[in-house]
Amino acid sequence: MTKQKILLILTEFPPDFGGMQTHAEALAQRLTGAYTLEVCTYKPTKYKHEAALYDRQAAYPIHRILSRISFYGNIGKLHTLIMGFQPHIIYSSTIYYGILQQTTGIPVICRSVGNDILRPWIIYPFKWGSGLLSNRWFEQAFARLKKNLSKPPVLDSILVTKRKALALQCAQSCELILGNSWFTQKTFSKLNVRHCISLPGGVDSHAFSKPPHTLSRQEIGLRPHAFVLMTACRFVAKKGLDFLIDSFQLLEQKYPDLQLALVGDGPLYKKLTRRAKSKNVLFIGKKSIDEIKQYYWNSNLFVLSSRVMENKTTGYRDAETMGRVLCEANAAGVPVLASNTGGVSSIITHEHNGLLYTTDNYADFEQQFARLYANLTLQQRLVANGLQRASREFDWSVILQKHFDVFEAQLAKEKSLR
Repeated sequence: MTKQKILLILTEFPPDFGGMQTHAEALAQRLTGAYTLEVCTYKPTKYKHEAALYDRQAAYPIHRILSRISFYGNIGKLHTLIMGFQPHIIYSSTIYYGILQQTTGIPVICRSVGNDILRPWIIYPFKWGSGLLSNRWFEQAFARLKKNLSKPPVLDSILVTKRKALALQCAQSCELILGNSWFTQKTFSKLNVRHCISLPGGVDSHAFSKPPHTLSRQEIGLRPHAFVLMTACRFVAKKGLDFLIDSFQLLEQKYPDLQLALVGDGPLYKKLTRRAKSKNVLFIGKKSIDEIKQYYWNSNLFVLSSRVMENKTTGYRDAETMGRVLCEANAAGVPVLASNTGGVSSIITHEHNGLLYTTDNYADFEQQFARLYANLTLQQRLVANGLQRASREFDWSVILQKHFDVFEAQLAKEKSLR
């Protein structure tokens, strides 16, 4: 029996790394046996040698042809690819290629992490000149000018309006959107896009399960007998690290055995190091996922202090639409304390697999911390429930099975219409 064909448009893909890349790779690997696949992704701007090596070893063709600038140039390239491959379903890791259903008649299922509609990153939303902008020279020039492009004057504000309209058109055009949280689902619903369902999670729960032997605290720079709080994130405004550092420095006046480990890097790194006055605030730096696991396993509490940031010029919002690190912390067996913002409550249920506090509210943060610090029974209950939810709800196997179910339902629907 001939396998059904699925074209996967996975804009972020290995050998580059991150949450979207992990999801993309896992999805492609799990679908390989059941369907005939082809993958389309961005042209590599770095890791070019690694990308070529990865592609040679892959079990499916990988087309690294998409531009990060030219949206309509990408649509043209995808049309050519679709004509040759003739897929039964198209899957896109963002809402932007949902418009292909309108132009090809092939059902498109999109994954959305929310930010593709909250702050559309389509750089050039016009058809005119889109072919020229697909040129590699423009890709390289854009990489150099990216910082300036993020400061919108009057012209850029006009483009923002066009980007928002195009993103909404794309979302409305596709068959189904798999949103990463209730927050993302509600965001689309407010825009009258009703065909979005919530599908939160994404963690290899087995890989994060604490092994019998780990590195010692001393080996990773932590005090042996401290009560260690940790977070792992990019150092940007929405992560609320300024609040976390200030709150920690107030907390340690009451709890002198505390230590805070900040794992990650980003544009606010220097500013945050200046803000931290305590020797107990440790800047760990950027680490591999295997190194980060050691910090999970050696910590007493994982904290996520995110907030929603809004750009007053563009109206774009930057939110914690789910928080994959919360899935990881649950899987690693660490109690969680998180701000109740964005899509965090899709992962953390207050009093069940973590505690939530009012965003940027120190009094509530301190109250919830004090409960955890003094109550081993509460810690153990949150950890046990977190481990259970990580394996039963957030694990990649669960998420990917739901993708399978969606694809099979769509294929059955298409077959019944023939």
